[in-house]
Amino acid sequence: MRFSTLSLIATVASAAFAFAAPSPRAFPATGAIEARSLHDINSIISGTTTSLTPLIQELYSIKQNNATVAGLTPVINDIESVLNNAITDVKALAGEALATILTTTEGVQLTVNQVALLVIGLVNLIFGAVYAVIQTVSALETAVVYPLLASVLTLLATLIQLICGLIAGLLAELIPLVGNMIMTVVSILGLSTTYTFLIVGAACNA
Repeated sequence: MRFSTLSLIATVASAAFAFAAPSPRAFPATGAIEARSLHDINSIISGTTTSLTPLIQELYSIKQNNATVAGLTPVINDIESVLNNAITDVKALAGEALATILTTTEGVQLTVNQVALLVIGLVNLIFGAVYAVIQTVSALETAVVYPLLASVLTLLATLIQLICGLIAGLLAELIPLVGNMIMTVVSILGLSTTYTFLIVGAACNA
């Protein structure tokens, strides 16, 4: 009964490493957008991950010559659109019974720890791509590119906080899963205040 959930966790966790070659311009998958209309957190996170995956691939394909505002803005806009849709869908879960929020379309009720694994998979997916861009961008472009990257991670922070607000105990499960890469990116982009809720506890656990 846990097979589909664990498969999704594995898919999310491995997605950031599956981008060896660039792909044509991609847009959020229609099926994923439809999936996010379902009233459970698994559908929202999995739909968001599916929609983001080809866009994240584009970030991994960025080279120094196009790690610029002009080169990054189209894909950043698409990523922000996907995250804004997810934020809207999570807000729509307010008032739903916790059992409903945690129960997948297959009828499996996730534990808080399983939700934490799904969330951190999505977080690592996005942070990994942002970190790759940070390593690529030239010193001359950081002043204009870093704010673009920060805007994506600010939306992600909002999404994480909204999900944690729905599920008691989720933040406590997430904090031990926060890796050094996340804290490094937060520091580089000046987002320590935005991510205080997540990284203060993680730093204490380090």
